[in-house]
Amino acid sequence: MNIVVKKDNDTYVAVRISDEGTFKKIQWLWGKTDFISFFAQEQKIWRCQRVCLMKNSSLYDFVETSHHGAMFEETRWVYESEEIYIELPIHFSHLMIEISNSLLARSLA
Repeated sequence: MNIVVKKDNDTYVAVRISDEGTFKKIQWLWGKTDFISFFAQEQKIWRCQRVCLMKNSSLYDFVETSHHGAMFEETRWVYESEEIYIELPIHFSHLMIEISNSLLARSLA
């Protein structure tokens, strides 16, 4: 089941949801970049516990937003001792939560 969201000429696609024990794992795409978010249910609300960027089969954990711009923000990601920085649309984190919540709601219906 895919959810495609278009916003400000960008396309976001949530492509897969799977169970990881007590977590739901959602894999989704923005452009050519793969992301994975992990959600845990607290009472009846799904909360994002971890967001990762997949690069070369490694999961880089989101650390912080390092710089803000008018349309993009620079974000820092870490895997073991390696850091990478990528620019994401300014609304990216909110849209990721919105897409993931829509996908979780559909999968549980």
